[in-house]
Amino acid sequence: IYTIYKHIKANIWKVKHMKNVFALLVAINKYNQSDIKDLEGCLNDLEDINLFLQEHCKGDEDKKLHMQILRNAEAT
Repeated sequence: IYTIYKHIKANIWKVKHMKNVFALLVAINKYNQSDIKDLEGCLNDLEDINLFLQEHCKGDEDKKLHMQILRNAEAT
């Protein structure tokens, strides 16, 4: 998550100048396969990025954030 956050933060000036921001956020903590260990924290990371994008896209009536969020089974 740190790498993604660092990349977004480094390029936030681009977001500030866009009229439309598109984001697809995917986080999987629970896997339906016994050979894949469940993870912890992915959903929390997704929520952090979600809030970060919303915060940086608000306040401008001309800017629109188009976001699709897929969690766990929605993404598999």
